[in-house]
Amino acid sequence: MLWGFGVGAAVLAGDGKIYGGCNVESWISGLGVCAERCAIQHAVLHGNKKIMEIAVVVDAEDKSEIKPCGAYLQYIFGFC
Repeated sequence: MLWGFGVGAAVLAGDGKIYGGCNVESWISGLGVCAERCAIQHAVLHGNKKIMEIAVVVDAEDKSEIKPCGAYLQYIFGFC
């Protein structure tokens, strides 16, 4: 964990199955993957392009400032 906390996500796809993902950090700026995107890509890999619900958990002491960035919100919206 480069930034000191892990993130996990699960999406409920249109077929009723749940697909999970986690954040994958990189020392190279911009090459990491957030948990939400990873979970959505897992669902798409299995033929699901419709996301019904998404849940995110964060392993951090201070969760007050942790939220998806605008780019990931747009990415998520594209599958709703």
